[in-house]
Amino acid sequence: MLTRSGSREPEEGKRPTLQAFKASVALTAGDLFNAEQELARRTESRKSIAKRVPLREATDEPQSRLEFEIKVFTEVLKMAAFRAESAVVNAVAPEYRRARHEVRKLIQEVLHTSGDLDVTDRMVTVRLDPLSSRHRTKVLEHLCEILRRLGDQSG
Repeated sequence: MLTRSGSREPEEGKRPTLQAFKASVALTAGDLFNAEQELARRTESRKSIAKRVPLREATDEPQSRLEFEIKVFTEVLKMAAFRAESAVVNAVAPEYRRARHEVRKLIQEVLHTSGDLDVTDRMVTVRLDPLSSRHRTKVLEHLCEILRRLGDQSG
């Protein structure tokens, strides 16, 4: 009789013998040997596969190109991001003398910092954790104050 694990259950009154144990180990060793051989074969066949394949060889479908409108839209998004970055530089320049050189790092740090959002019907409150240095946190506070004032003017 076999158990769930696939091993033989000893018959009533009989104990497993050393011979049965050796036979079981031999089967396991054989399976292990076969698996190692299969791994070696597949590893060898993987070496023959190119790491990079040109797109035209990877698929039978014709290569698609972005339409002109999509390219223009992408360029507009890039310009808007650059203008937003320039606006941040100009806004924080009085508080952050290294703004012209480190603004990208500052923006990345602000976007990756943890915090909380509190959303209500009329307002979104953003609470951010302090940044890596005190002077960057002060710059972020200054930028938040500018944004708060802009929200007060429009509301």
